[in-house]
Amino acid sequence: MSNLVFPNYPGLAYGIHRKPLWKTKVQESASGNEIAIGYMSYPRYQWRMDFAVLRSTLALPELAGLQGFFNQLRGRVDTFLFTDPEDNSATNQNIGTGNGSNKAFQLKRALGGFTEPVTAPNGAQVIKVAGVTKTAGTDYSIGPTGIVLFGVAPANGTAVTWSGPFYYRCRFLKDDALDLVLQYLNIWEAKGVEFRSVKG
Repeated sequence: MSNLVFPNYPGLAYGIHRKPLWKTKVQESASGNEIAIGYMSYPRYQWRMDFAVLRSTLALPELAGLQGFFNQLRGRVDTFLFTDPEDNSATNQNIGTGNGSNKAFQLKRALGGFTEPVTAPNGAQVIKVAGVTKTAGTDYSIGPTGIVLFGVAPANGTAVTWSGPFYYRCRFLKDDALDLVLQYLNIWEAKGVEFRSVKG
């Protein structure tokens, strides 16, 4: 499980596709009645993007950067971290209520009324208990999967909140290939770069 971060280049074209993905089985009886069985409690996400311009000069080695990133992961073998351009942080998000004994709280974020776990925190986080900011390393620690572990359990009835940026942990899709096309001298493009978030 690598901690390489997906590169962000200025040649990324507009029109990034993002899809929430669920896994559901629908059983239909002879009378037409349906029963739906959901296998996931929160979705995975899939992205598709096009790099319209990837320069391949010594001063601007964007092509080498993207190709090298893909090759370091050996295609689909390893995972990486991705910052969604518009869904990458939370502010004063409630992650639980203290009961005087529970010391572990999973980071999470709400989007449009739906709440799901955050499993790849990015950099410094702000953790508050009853509105009071706590000190990282002294009052709590945060594991790589987004679990906040307090040294002393938050008191009964106190709100635990967090603010901070996060990644999505992802894996490339398709056929372990990256389609790179030379358009002009030192100008390449990469169309249909696809990857999906992973759980666990």
